[in-house]
Amino acid sequence: MADRESLDLGCPQSPSRSALMQRVVGAGPLSSIGVGAGKEAVCIKLIAAVICLATPLVSCRSSPPSLDQDRRAVLTAEREWAAAARGRDLDRSVSYMADDAMMFPPASAPVVGKAAIRDYMASGFATPGFSVTWEPEEVVVADGGDLAYTHARSVYTVPGPDGTIHTVHAKGVAIWRKGADGDWRCIVDIWNEAPPPDVEVGSEK
Repeated sequence: MADRESLDLGCPQSPSRSALMQRVVGAGPLSSIGVGAGKEAVCIKLIAAVICLATPLVSCRSSPPSLDQDRRAVLTAEREWAAAARGRDLDRSVSYMADDAMMFPPASAPVVGKAAIRDYMASGFATPGFSVTWEPEEVVVADGGDLAYTHARSVYTVPGPDGTIHTVHAKGVAIWRKGADGDWRCIVDIWNEAPPPDVEVGSEK
């Protein structure tokens, strides 16, 4: 079965739910230091399972125009969020999170609620040498039009114990919900460390 290569390309057929599950759990931004993969990988699989099993997903070929608009709205929201994080704009970054949002940073306890997420982001932005960039690779909207998920790869720079700046590659999944005001906000953000895009899994480094 052919994969969708981007949001704007057509799909030859509608992917089955099991195929979508395989794609999501093997993928995994998003927003901070990534150093660990065990528990986070399990969480990504569980979250993907909830989205795939609880809400039917639609392909880009069979989607009505309203879902195409929702996909573009989610894509725009995530790209704007990424730009805000890249510029260390705390207020704008937090604005893309729902009040009841949760973050699952690698090797850390969950960050629950918008206020706690704001503190978490503020700490990262204030760290000398910290930076984050990411680009969503895919947007999938539930046919109800009120939930969506994205997955992306991200790149961070973080200071080591001796002050040396290190580059960390990561992958992640974000779950989005449309509010009563029609705006999309992130409700779950989970990520973990990943090999650079040009390094194959299992290959010798």
